[in-house]
Amino acid sequence: MKFSNNGYFYIYPYSDVNWRKLVIEVEEDKCYKDSGEKKEMELIYKMLIKDIKNAYNKLPSLPELLWFLEINEIFENGLIGVLWRDILFDESYFYDNERRISNFLYNIIYTGIFDSESEKSKWKIFFVAFILVKIYHLTKDDKLNDIMKDFDKIKDLLKICDNALIVGYDIGKKYLSKCADFLHDMLPKPPEYREIIYKEILEPEKMINSKTIPSIYMDDEETFLLEYFLKSKPVIIKGYVDKWDAFNKWNHKFFYQSFYYRSIPVEYGESYTSSDYHSKVITFGEYLSNNNGGYLAQHDIFHQIPKLKDDIMITSLIFCDSITTQYSDVDMNIFLGKPESYSPLHQDPRHNFFCQVSGKKYVRLVSDKYNHRTQLYCYDSESSNKNSSQVNVFNIDREVYPAINEVVFEDYLMLPGDCLFIPKGYFHAMYGLTNSISLSQWFGSKLF
Repeated sequence: MKFSNNGYFYIYPYSDVNWRKLVIEVEEDKCYKDSGEKKEMELIYKMLIKDIKNAYNKLPSLPELLWFLEINEIFENGLIGVLWRDILFDESYFYDNERRISNFLYNIIYTGIFDSESEKSKWKIFFVAFILVKIYHLTKDDKLNDIMKDFDKIKDLLKICDNALIVGYDIGKKYLSKCADFLHDMLPKPPEYREIIYKEILEPEKMINSKTIPSIYMDDEETFLLEYFLKSKPVIIKGYVDKWDAFNKWNHKFFYQSFYYRSIPVEYGESYTSSDYHSKVITFGEYLSNNNGGYLAQHDIFHQIPKLKDDIMITSLIFCDSITTQYSDVDMNIFLGKPESYSPLHQDPRHNFFCQVSGKKYVRLVSDKYNHRTQLYCYDSESSNKNSSQVNVFNIDREVYPAINEVVFEDYLMLPGDCLFIPKGYFHAMYGLTNSISLSQWFGSKLF
């Protein structure tokens, strides 16, 4: 047991042993300092014991949520702790203020101006914690039994989990993602997967002023370091991705069958720079069973579904960068698309191991030595797309963009098992020729 700064006991570390100790202490009146504390805390502890005995260990329960009483320490603001107690212990207060608090948190995450990413992370953490309280109120007492009898209610609860995982940061022991896994397992098996047959997409025409990206093998670390990493040159690495479990496991059918009811943010339109761009949150089942296009692009799938991390590896080559000291320094996003999925020419602020897990993807790279405005035609510095080119490098209008003729392109047709090292700042564009799944592993210091 530990005494919190708010004046409440809470369980830390969170374990079955401490649960059992607390049950004994509460039942024998040994958990209070004096009669005043007993008067204040007795009801709270009785609620706590009820949850423990019900053993709803797959859904948020009071022992887990009590830990978040310390959330005011994250913000260094005692008012947050007061708000947390109110929404946790007063169900009517929670429902009276749910929409107002939810809208406030959503707006501050997407429109707030922060001094650092860690400052923004605080609000993402609080958003997930807030949703955990919502699920707690929706499922406590006998409400869970009613929900489990109705598949539509389970789907609604799962959608709440996924929307929060898309917006916020899961915390602690990944309570929210575990909750989502539990709910998904309660739903019926999806309909049979029927692969959509698309017309054949041909490789883009290779231009006169282009060259093929060279390739090396994974075990040639010295060559990678001296000839490519230190010289900031792209290279294809063989013998890395094909060692992953994902290489033999991941495809559209796998995600359809395994995560049919899970919600994901799908992008529509030619690309994120086009006027018709928009995104929509739909399920894997909806996305993979229609031929309406769309692209699950740059999505942190491992935050939403952590167990997928077991299927991939991170190469020790990341330590070529002196800033990178541990595997957790790597940021990973999935790109799951259909034929003609397109990422326009752009640059990333960190080094990238772009891993092709399934399907074919054509990549076209350009050195950042060229003038971004006059030769690569990037958007102006005030634009949110200032690090992206206006030119579709797979279908260039040379009359509109004549200076592009001065640029030397570097091309490669990526097949399953290929890994492309993209130095930070190096411009790159991607074009899907088939259904495909790719993974980015960003590492090292940021260029911008």
